[in-house]
Amino acid sequence: MEDNSLYPRLLASKDEKIRKIAKQFIEEIGGIAPAFNNYLNKWPNPASIESNPSDFINETRDLFNALKNRIDRENNILYPLIDKA
Repeated sequence: MEDNSLYPRLLASKDEKIRKIAKQFIEEIGGIAPAFNNYLNKWPNPASIESNPSDFINETRDLFNALKNRIDRENNILYPLIDKA
């Protein structure tokens, strides 16, 4: 949702610093949605998970870490910048 509604607005901001940070975040973190779609396609049902549980665990951990990193960076860098504007 943020990728489709928040970030386009930030890229259109009058504040150059907000535009710059938003663009940087999109470039650095924008791959989460495609990664999540690949994850859903690879693990569509319990049988797919049961056939390779270690890969499922590793990929789930990687996806959660990517999400946590994005949320942390937004909370600590982007949103405070927006609040100041």
